[in-house]
Amino acid sequence: MGIPTISQYAESVCHPYGLFRTLGEPVCERDAYGEPVFAAGGNAAVFKVKLRGRAYALKCYIRPGKRNDAVYGYIADRHPPLLYETRYLPEELYVYDMDGTGRWYDVVLTEWGEGVSLGYALRKALHDRDRAMLARLAAGFDTLADRLLAAPWAHGDLKPGNIMVAPDGTMRLLDYDAMYLPGIPQQRARETGTPQFNHPRRDASFYCKQVDDYPAALISAALHTLAAEPSLAGAVGCPDTLLFLPQEIADRRSDTYDEALRAAARRGDGLTYRLLGLLQWPAPALPGMAEIMRFAVAGGTAEGNGLPEPFVRDGAWGYRCGTHTCIPPLFDTALGFTEGLAVVETGGFRHVIDTSGRTVIVGSGYEHIKPFANGRAAVRRNGLWSCIDRQGRPAGNGAGYGPPLRTAGTGTEDDPHGN
Repeated sequence: MGIPTISQYAESVCHPYGLFRTLGEPVCERDAYGEPVFAAGGNAAVFKVKLRGRAYALKCYIRPGKRNDAVYGYIADRHPPLLYETRYLPEELYVYDMDGTGRWYDVVLTEWGEGVSLGYALRKALHDRDRAMLARLAAGFDTLADRLLAAPWAHGDLKPGNIMVAPDGTMRLLDYDAMYLPGIPQQRARETGTPQFNHPRRDASFYCKQVDDYPAALISAALHTLAAEPSLAGAVGCPDTLLFLPQEIADRRSDTYDEALRAAARRGDGLTYRLLGLLQWPAPALPGMAEIMRFAVAGGTAEGNGLPEPFVRDGAWGYRCGTHTCIPPLFDTALGFTEGLAVVETGGFRHVIDTSGRTVIVGSGYEHIKPFANGRAAVRRNGLWSCIDRQGRPAGNGAGYGPPLRTAGTGTEDDPHGN
């Protein structure tokens, strides 16, 4: 007998008497028509069952399981808080073949997560035109991604369908078969995740801690884009995609991606602008992703008494306090801080940030913004100079502003980095 079909598994799960080796007789939940409640993926079917009054997900493989003892043993020993309580049960469920013979098969038992998938929550928020919920989903995912990228392991198949959103908004991960585990001697991934959320160059040879970098960047960038620009939501109706496709980004043929990048640049959203830019990175390991997600959750964190100083890394500008990165590289250019404010550039638009990295003046309506001095900054619009105050309000005609202040680079005021 080969691997059972879903219907063969359903027969055993729905009539469990004597067919479970250790679990006794779980009760399979059924729908209004008496059919078992389950979800099917490419590798397994997951049934909702109750055992001693608690709800569980019972995972039955329709393809051979791989590394399950190592993966689920690691989870059982360490109880990572982003994951649900899970047990791997070898040779647990007896399944009959068509000729009346049968054998025992491995299953995975996971506590049932109350809530909905991130994909469902996103589609509902878009349908309801609930921008506040879209913003909460973006922030909730960033919190999840920050903790995930800081963990010693990686999920390996990060996508909205594998993320549960609890009623209180917290998010946890489902489906652990593709995990990268530290200390496990394996050179190649057994599974390579879902193509719609992975870097086009990801293959089985890319098996390391950074396997979640690209999908984390894609999902975060898409959620922040939709929270700010819900009109771009045309591609979210399909559960297998999220706003744009990796291969189309790599081929530079995604109009939605191009518009999302322009929109982030216009509104001075350095975080989303950088995440979108990283989706064009030539390799699936993205530079500084853990640092960027830490910034998304906590904001910039200055250390010491000195002002943050600009620096460049991997083609983008950020700020350091000594050796500490207080604002990760997010910008195309970055000037030094004066009076606690700094001028940065994204996609040809100049904006003003504070020392936390937050955009406090959106400057997309100006052709140029000079650094602040004496509580004012000179700005140019339609070829004419004037001044704004620290809140971005008009503050005079700009006459007598004086020579430009020294900036982070050694070039001119219009090209501060000498390019």
